[in-house]
Amino acid sequence: MYKIKFPRIYDHHSHLSLHLLFACCPDFSDCRNTEEVRLKCRELDRSSVNVGTGWTGLLDMADKAFDDLPPLAVINSSWHGFACNEKAAALLGANGVIVEPKTAREKEMALPGLLRFFSRRCSPQSLRHDILKSETAKLLASWHKKGIYGAEDLMCVLPEEAVALWPAAFRRSLFFSAEAANGGEGDRKLPPPKLKLFADGALSARTAAVSEGYLQGEKGILIYGDRELTQIFSVCMKNRRPAAVHAIGDAAIEQVLSCYERAACSASAETPFPLRLEHCQFIDEEQAFKAKKLHITLCMQPNFSADSLTYADRLGEAALKRNNPLRMLIDKAGFVPGEDLLFGSDGLDCGSATALQSALFPPFAGQRLSVEELKAGYRADPQYGFAELLVDPDKKSVIYA
Repeated sequence: MYKIKFPRIYDHHSHLSLHLLFACCPDFSDCRNTEEVRLKCRELDRSSVNVGTGWTGLLDMADKAFDDLPPLAVINSSWHGFACNEKAAALLGANGVIVEPKTAREKEMALPGLLRFFSRRCSPQSLRHDILKSETAKLLASWHKKGIYGAEDLMCVLPEEAVALWPAAFRRSLFFSAEAANGGEGDRKLPPPKLKLFADGALSARTAAVSEGYLQGEKGILIYGDRELTQIFSVCMKNRRPAAVHAIGDAAIEQVLSCYERAACSASAETPFPLRLEHCQFIDEEQAFKAKKLHITLCMQPNFSADSLTYADRLGEAALKRNNPLRMLIDKAGFVPGEDLLFGSDGLDCGSATALQSALFPPFAGQRLSVEELKAGYRADPQYGFAELLVDPDKKSVIYA
């Protein structure tokens, strides 16, 4: 075991606003029966939709036993869906939020709409300034201990007055979801200054568009059609608006690259359009070279190398080995950490200890990063201080000293 002083890092893909929003919500992750849910609902507002977190699927929100509770929608543990009782469904549906998705695409687009509805129209008690101020201070203190000095919020769901509480290093780069912008509003608006799009779903829900498909038979989904996605890129180019696109599977990555190239061909050569690909866990070598040629920045999560173990129950061996091909991107395609290859955590198990453990001890050699590459990709900066870490090569672990 040895100790390392790691400069504090900048997390290029995080969800500070979601963490804070959920901190103001009841957590149902420990509820194992209807009565435990009811106990947590005693103080909830009966005139407005209440949003909770931690739904695990053990309980059925459609159960009549939940009908007499206040309007309640509970987001699942993977942040890729929610369940609600009849009262909440009526209120949300009346405001354009999808509550009964008929397709996988609708399911992926429903949650951003719910989050936007909740953050702007929920019970005032849920977003009280004093609660947000307290939760912001607590969360940022915990992130500081984990070696984080700043972060980009990739789907900001809080109003401006709440974001104003954040230090400058956490609010210099905010992205707003296109799906959320359309949820509950009906009419489509121009993209905000920084746009976040979802091209596919998630591995946890078996909706990420991985070409091999899943062991259970699913093929994943593409959120947009080619024409619609090309149109969005064209608007971004015309208005010079940066965009970040969530694309996990290679099929989604291929669609994004093709639509971006098509939009670029019809746009003025002088029009800058900073595009980032988020996650791109299953990018192949040909796509990597194409992205490099198109000057697209990739934002990867070293901690997602663990998905090669986590999702062995749903992905075949070939797909598991293709996950997070960091060495290929650097050694073959020529991406440079800190320049056109950035690192973040997706807000899940964030901090320098997890980042370093993921870099040094991944499931496959092609996912390994050097300490210097990790520092560069996270734009680690000693002027913000250091986190002291203990590295144990025998246990393949990194913990805070």
